[in-house]
Amino acid sequence: MLEKFTGESRMWILLMVATALLATLLVLTQDLRQAEAGNQLFSPLPCSNGQLKTGCIAQQGVDKEIRFIIDSEVVSSSAPLDYRVQLKGFDADKVEIDLQGKDMYMGELRMKLERGEDGFYRGRGQLPACTTETMTWRATVWIAQSGEDATGSWFDFDAK
Repeated sequence: MLEKFTGESRMWILLMVATALLATLLVLTQDLRQAEAGNQLFSPLPCSNGQLKTGCIAQQGVDKEIRFIIDSEVVSSSAPLDYRVQLKGFDADKVEIDLQGKDMYMGELRMKLERGEDGFYRGRGQLPACTTETMTWRATVWIAQSGEDATGSWFDFDAK
């Protein structure tokens, strides 16, 4: 069928087909992510590694906030990291962090955080070693409330 078209026409047809396939894949991937989270993940505010000690924030409206904190002095895969999450406007039965390499598959690490008397949820874990100098990680904070879909947000950070 492609024999009727010139070389340039074939190139444009193949480019359009590839673009359509890519767009379809992106839409399906986004729908799967939203379905997994019950359409409840919301975007974080911009945050740098320097802000991790005081906390990176994601807000939903004016009354709900997730603050993600890494208490460790150096964010590195060579030592355990202390994670802390503070919630405002949420009741939580369970809070978990799902850690994944953002640009490279490093497996999935999920940890349940324990609620302290001060209201913070805490956990400790070590990232897998990476062969690159710096690795970008995505920490997705999941908040489970009885009778409701899970909600949460994600926070990206670099580890050496």
